[in-house]
Amino acid sequence: MDWTANTDIGRLADEYGLILVMPDGGYNSWYIDSPVIAKSKFETYIGKEVVSYIDSHYRTVTSKGGRAITGLSMGGFGALNIAINNASTFGSAGSISGAVDPRSFWENWGLEGTFGDHLANANFWNEKAIINNADRFAENGINLTIDCGVDDFFVGSNRTLHQRLLVLNVPHDYTERPGGHTWAYWRNAIRYQVLFFSIKFEEGRGSLR
Repeated sequence: MDWTANTDIGRLADEYGLILVMPDGGYNSWYIDSPVIAKSKFETYIGKEVVSYIDSHYRTVTSKGGRAITGLSMGGFGALNIAINNASTFGSAGSISGAVDPRSFWENWGLEGTFGDHLANANFWNEKAIINNADRFAENGINLTIDCGVDDFFVGSNRTLHQRLLVLNVPHDYTERPGGHTWAYWRNAIRYQVLFFSIKFEEGRGSLR
């Protein structure tokens, strides 16, 4: 309920004619299929099961051109990770204040409990770092938008990812604005991301309008 409680996301859905699906990722799922928690399969849940359920119960555009995924903070990392690993499902992906490189803060937010020990399981951590998968956005035709506040504690890793995408010549929108890791920032940023996705839907003829 965070998005509906803290933003006008419902109005945006009406304005752009979109179906918005907001499953709960809990506190520290990190939206991955955990290598150490057998029943924590949030990447599969979001990337496959939720999509299948929504397509079978609502009037959707079932091509990748009609689907986007985004999120904030942990969800920003999750959205990019899920998009990369479900390239035939999502045509667009976004991140707002995203924790795009969990290796930078391995000791926080229960990460080792989900990813495994950062030394013993270093290969998995490296595989999940978005910067190490940056080329896959272009390879898989994923429209990409990244947004982070200049006062956000994740801004450094977002800037590094942005520079990597530039070096690789990966098309993407990148935005920094004044603000931190707050709902005031996210309320503003989501409006631009929904606009970005709506434009991409129209370009791909994926819009319901």
